Amino acid sequence: MNEGQEEFLDFFIARTLKNKRDEAEQVLIQAFSEQEHKKFTTANLTDLQNTLLPLVKPENYAEVEAAMNHFANSL
Repeated sequence: MNEGQEEFLDFFIARTLKNKRDEAEQVLIQAFSEQEHKKFTTANLTDLQNTLLPLVKPENYAEVEAAMNHFANSL
């Protein structure tokens, strides 16, 4: 995992529902692994958002969604 991925993982986990943190961490680590082995597409990101955003604390949803959309614009 590279430094940017570690930073995003920390950012995301801090904004995830407490009882969903392990699940979110596993999903993100898997996505980072896939990203290292092949090009990450907007379709991959959409799938990831659909999986991860429901795990976010309601008060942090907009912030996390904005961060993921910012990443999508760099793909």
